[in-house]
Amino acid sequence: MSYPQKGDRSHAGNYRPVPPACNVCKLLEHIVYSNLMLHLDTYNTQTDNTLLEHRIVV
Repeated sequence: MSYPQKGDRSHAGNYRPVPPACNVCKLLEHIVYSNLMLHLDTYNTQTDNTLLEHRIVV
């Protein structure tokens, strides 16, 4: 994957490469976060005070 830089877009030298791992990591992070939030919303039996007591950070 590459993104155009300034200049003529018909020249291959005017594109900068973007590592696909960056995009894959962002996608994976979004999937994990979405599933975690769904799980916490569905199965959360703890109160907010309990979370603050144990200092759990999500």
